[in-house]
Parts: sequence; C-alpha cells; structure tokens
Amino acid sequence: MKKGLRVILLSFFVVLLAFSSIFSNKRNATRGVTGVLIELDESLGLLTKASIKRSLQEMNQFQQDDVPHREVNLLSIEDHIKSLNGVENAQAFFYPDGVLGLKVQSRRPLYEVVGPQSYFVDAYGIKIENQLKFDIDAPIYVGPLNQEVKMEVTDLFKRFDMDNFYRNELDTIISVDQIYKLKLKSYPFDVVLGSSKSLNQKLKKLKVFCIYKSANAQDLDEIREISLQYDGQVIVRK
Repeated sequence: MKKGLRVILLSFFVVLLAFSSIFSNKRNATRGVTGVLIELDESLGLLTKASIKRSLQEMNQFQQDDVPHREVNLLSIEDHIKSLNGVENAQAFFYPDGVLGLKVQSRRPLYEVVGPQSYFVDAYGIKIENQLKFDIDAPIYVGPLNQEVKMEVTDLFKRFDMDNFYRNELDTIISVDQIYKLKLKSYPFDVVLGSSKSLNQKLKKLKVFCIYKSANAQDLDEIREISLQYDGQVIVRK
C-alpha cells in the first residue's frame, strides 16, 4: 500500500514538473525581450557597443516594440553581427530575465595600410575599415597590396608581431618592387630587408645589431642604412 502511494506521488510530481516546464516555455516564448546586454573586447578592435546595438535594431525582427522570444532568431542575429565590419565572431543567447545577450569578438588590427584609401588588416588578411576613426597603435604598410601579395605581407607582419622586440619597435614596412624596407621606432636608420627569404635569420641579425648598438651607444646617428638584402651579411651604410 505504501509502495503504491509512493508511486502515485512520484507520478504526480513528474506530471506537475512537466506541466510546469510546458507553462514556463510558453510564458518565455510570449514574453518580450527586456533589453540587450553586449560583451565586447573593445580594446582589440574598431567597434563600440553602441554601433553594434544600432545595427541590431535595424534587423527586421526588431522593427517592433516588445518583440516576443519566439520571434527572435538567435542564429540570424549571430550571422548578422558576424557580417559587420571588424567582427570576428559573435554568440547570441537569452538570460533568464528575458535580456538578449551578445558576446562579440572583434578583429584585431595587425597593420594599417596607408594610401588613397587607408584601412586595417587582421592576421587572416581580412580588411577592417576604420569607420569610427579610432586611433589604433598598429604598424604601417606602404605599397601595393593586391590579392597576390596580401598574404605574404600579412605573414611578414605576423612574424614581426611574434617577437616582443619587433612588436614594440616596428613602425613601417615599405614595399618597392618586391623589396621590403623597414623603419623602426627607436633607431634612426632605414633597414633594407630585401625579400622575405631567410626572414628568421635576417631578423635575428638585425635584433642583435640593434641591441648591441644601443648597449654601447655607438654612432647610431651616423648610420644611414642597414642592409640585410644579401644572405648572411649585415651591411652598414653611413
């Protein structure tokens, strides 16, 4: 008898829980979106929470007030945000209180292309327009940048970015007839890198040269140019 009562009570609670879940789902589906909370790594890119929210409000599903949850397509929101200039990834979800949550990962500018139309490029070779005119501390590239050379140039900047010394020192890369020239922040001379061939060896030699000259305060102002164009050689021109 007691065992049968326990079974009946257990069944009752299971049914009650099921009805409660169904009721809760229906209530959540009909309730409106109570707000938007955006998480953004603003320090890495060219975005603001305000610009993302404005773009979100332009979507068809947000053209009316008090939009019900059931009419909100989270996947389409993610796709829309990902398509925005400077966005690398986005995740949309609902908080329990009805607030729409957005986690947005911005694209990190690796270098700035300076020319008639200036813009930034990230580590994947993706173009980022500086629509908000942010002041971004990124090294500069001057020269042609068509699709054929973009990945080589991007890989070159990535190699500099991997080294703490060059990440802090690299100011500009100039490309003339497929010959790369460098300008460093703390050293007055120009650097002729040549091609990207034997790059690791060239960068090691240049760093050793710069650090040695700085440590010994030797005639830095007298040096006009350093050439690494020829394998295994560091040629100093005064």
